[in-house]
Amino acid sequence: MSAFYYLQNPDHKGIFTVHTEDCRIILPVHGRTYIGTFENCQEAIKSVTLLFPYRIFNGCVECCPECHYW
Repeated sequence: MSAFYYLQNPDHKGIFTVHTEDCRIILPVHGRTYIGTFENCQEAIKSVTLLFPYRIFNGCVECCPECHYW
């Protein structure tokens, strides 16, 4: 299981990026929000989407490539 975070500021398309805690390109603590501990990025994105249904979340190409769609 891994801890997952999303970046507080979306990219230029309005998409929020989800990272694992050990991602080498994640921002410092003050620039991210904890989602929770999950088995995989699909579960993490599903959970955070339930909390923020009006936001779009995408996995980091580096640490969550199986959830990187855009």
